[in-house]
Amino acid sequence: MLLEKGREVLHIARELEIRAVKLQQGWENSLRLAVDSTFPVALLSPPIAAFYQQQPLTRLHFTLNPSLLDWRPLTDGQADLLLGALGEPPPLSGYDYLPLGELELLLVVAPQHPLARHRAPLSWRTLRRYRAVATGEGGALLSDQETLTVCDAAGQLALLRLGWAGGACRAIRCRVCWTAASWSA
Repeated sequence: MLLEKGREVLHIARELEIRAVKLQQGWENSLRLAVDSTFPVALLSPPIAAFYQQQPLTRLHFTLNPSLLDWRPLTDGQADLLLGALGEPPPLSGYDYLPLGELELLLVVAPQHPLARHRAPLSWRTLRRYRAVATGEGGALLSDQETLTVCDAAGQLALLRLGWAGGACRAIRCRVCWTAASWSA
């Protein structure tokens, strides 16, 4: 038993030594990543696996944020990296960004919602008459539209399914939900 405990202590000491070397080389012990709640987290699986191949000792901590429109988790020091942030970083912040791809937004309504019965293309005037549901500090499709703001994309999709409102959703998130659940009332 003493021999077994000794091996365990040696193993822990080696791990600490490796961590110290990595830290000296500029690698962090942990990275805090803020992810927009509408971002399809499943798409991160390949990059996470590749990261852990190179840096198996760095811990990744993901937090879901209702909306990354304002880059607040990064500017407030709550995150080291943002994923799914919309727009450019705050001016003079020193932050940079790389696009992950193009964001395709879809107007989504349930089959029982009044907008689903419109045959002609929808005008802004028509959209304005109906409530929108949005996540976080995002907002209405139109600035003067009545909006119900919810804490995350799951809540938004739940209310959309019920037909309470229409909303703009990331296309990839909608496609995942359409295959996973029925949109009927």
